[in-house]
Amino acid sequence: MSLAIPVLVSALIMTQPVDLTPFFSQSDEFKSAYTHFKEKRMDQAADEFRILLATEKAGPRRRALVALYSRSLGKGSAREEALAELAASSHLGVLAHYELGQIAKRRGNLKSALSHFRLVPKNGIYGVLSRLSMAEILHSQKRHKESLVVLKKSFELNPTRYQWGRLSLVKGSALKALGRKAEAITVLRQLWFDRRKSKLANQAVKMLRKFKSSITAGEQVAAEFFQLRKKGKRRLRKHLRWATRRSRRVGRGAIDLAKGVYYGIASKNKRIAIFRFKRASRARNRQLRGYAFYLWAEILERQNKHQQAVGLYLKVARSIKGHPLAAPALARAATLTNADTAQRAGIYAELDARFPVRRNRLYHEWISAFSAFKDGRLAAACSGFDRIHKQGGQSKHLRRNFWSERGLYWLGRCLWKVNKKERAIDAWRRIVSTYPLSYYSHQAYNRLRDHVPEQAKKLRTKARGESHSVKSIVDLSELKIERTPALLLAVELTRAGLFGLAKQELEARARTQRLSSGARTLLSSLDLRQNHRARLDDLGRWRGSLPGRFSPAETRLWKLAFPLPYWDSVQLFSRKFKISPWFVMALIRHESSYRMDAVSRAGATGLMQLMPSTAVHVAKHLLDIKSPSRRSLKRPELNIKLGTRLLQELMSLFTNNEALTLAAYNAGSGSCRRWLKAHWARKQHDTDVFIEEIPFLETHAYVKAVLGSYGAYRFLYGSPDEDAFLSIPLESRLPDGLGSYFKR
Repeated sequence: MSLAIPVLVSALIMTQPVDLTPFFSQSDEFKSAYTHFKEKRMDQAADEFRILLATEKAGPRRRALVALYSRSLGKGSAREEALAELAASSHLGVLAHYELGQIAKRRGNLKSALSHFRLVPKNGIYGVLSRLSMAEILHSQKRHKESLVVLKKSFELNPTRYQWGRLSLVKGSALKALGRKAEAITVLRQLWFDRRKSKLANQAVKMLRKFKSSITAGEQVAAEFFQLRKKGKRRLRKHLRWATRRSRRVGRGAIDLAKGVYYGIASKNKRIAIFRFKRASRARNRQLRGYAFYLWAEILERQNKHQQAVGLYLKVARSIKGHPLAAPALARAATLTNADTAQRAGIYAELDARFPVRRNRLYHEWISAFSAFKDGRLAAACSGFDRIHKQGGQSKHLRRNFWSERGLYWLGRCLWKVNKKERAIDAWRRIVSTYPLSYYSHQAYNRLRDHVPEQAKKLRTKARGESHSVKSIVDLSELKIERTPALLLAVELTRAGLFGLAKQELEARARTQRLSSGARTLLSSLDLRQNHRARLDDLGRWRGSLPGRFSPAETRLWKLAFPLPYWDSVQLFSRKFKISPWFVMALIRHESSYRMDAVSRAGATGLMQLMPSTAVHVAKHLLDIKSPSRRSLKRPELNIKLGTRLLQELMSLFTNNEALTLAAYNAGSGSCRRWLKAHWARKQHDTDVFIEEIPFLETHAYVKAVLGSYGAYRFLYGSPDEDAFLSIPLESRLPDGLGSYFKR
């Protein structure tokens, strides 16, 4: 009984709301010192903090003062004393341990530095950076194997792109010291390719020179044009002129490759492009030959010459050591070996063995599992989708959460096909109850509604509450957030006024774990305090648990993320042209982020991002009104009128299928019809499979994003009495034929 009482007390403390009111708002003296600190007048701030600390007793306010005081001081013993006091505190001590570790490292006291870095939690602020410092210290002490172990664990913490580069640089040095020259060259070349024109890339180039494997001018041109191959014609022409003027230095092979990219992409003359790539593939430089083989294989792949393309991809991966395109080449080769299952399994085994840590690992897993699903190898598909779900985790991080949802949804589809219906229903139930109002959450809800309608209805309860202003989220005193262990450091940093560090702490935790509702609300508040209004657009795609019944803070966040600007015009024209107003609002959200003066690189203008030629066609032939100018397309009412009428035309052609309509709106009706006919030819009629197989990456992501927002708008603002508003009204099967264009 005596042991249960402390546990019960701590549980009650955790369920109480957190006080987020900053200390500087409760005292004039504290506010004055904090103002100096915020305006970078550090000497005056340090003097005032010192006076306040002289009379302040132990407690959270003193810890906040010590944290601010230590950050206002320069180098010296006073700062170290403040950090030592801060290190003794329970939560803010994380900051002190990292700072003290860096001080000890600079002084050469490496044993003390390591002990401080080990006390920094791996999944919070400074988690990756402290492990990076540990690896650097171990490497300097010639403990290279221990350094590689620390680095391997650091890569698993989902580091940022910059942190990934620094980790790769240390890994290359450690591999070099262990005599593993080939592996070191591979890591460093990959770093140079991923982070070109950065300081990290320059350091990688210097290290490669010591291996006598330097980056030539021809390789630089090849990498530049490889990454430019998806850009516009003007940029390619400009860079081709630049390369041609330096032809002596870069070599004939690089010029041939550059011209091949230009003719293949800009001029769409595949015959000349292949001729140029063939010439480039005979260059002396092996790395340059790798780029030529890969680009040549891409063209053959588009011409459906898969067997030849696989041979070229495998040449890149197996014949040219340390090539930065080796991993994607193996992945593409495995994808194209549809007929030979054993060959595909062997290529994936080689990919996992050679590249166990790679940024696009989940994508390669997905290609393999989805191909197995389409081929009817359901056991392999189920295990692949399960691995994707587990590796993706349940984090706030957008990409990781996307993969976790994607894997779980298709695991359910796979289990349903092998007649394990209870497990499939359980997988879809987990998506709906765990993940937010995303595309896969809506698809899973629709599946449940078709098979177990009563269970589906219990999983979602209509959101109630009015829209709120940005001020209601920014005002920290109004937020009612439950206390959780992962939130405590962020709360202390917020109360101390260190809003930037609080935001970094929450974002760091979000890379490795799923944020609670309260943590998500606090992160949004901190973003808005820094005028990151655009971050609200991410809330609808959020990455975290969504309760069945919305709390006031949740409702505020979601309705801020999904506002109703230009509502009168949207309602008027959607009613006139018989289009759902929520469908129009979702499209505006992703096309222009509600900005009426938005203009894309291609020239698409206004709220619904209409191309001037398309707008003229709609106005002249469908509405019989005066042709609009570029300037008039920025008027919300006209833009919505033309865009909604275009949607009606596409909905009529694609028999009211929202997914096909969105694909046609983004990529053109011709492309969408071509994809649809290819699915009919293969006797494939599932809408979700069609969406996954959209070949244009931009269109693929666009369709999912708009459908997710469409469902969120219906859920938030639709009638609470109608159960149909709990998801998107998307047909599970593709239409058997095309409709006709709408006639006036």
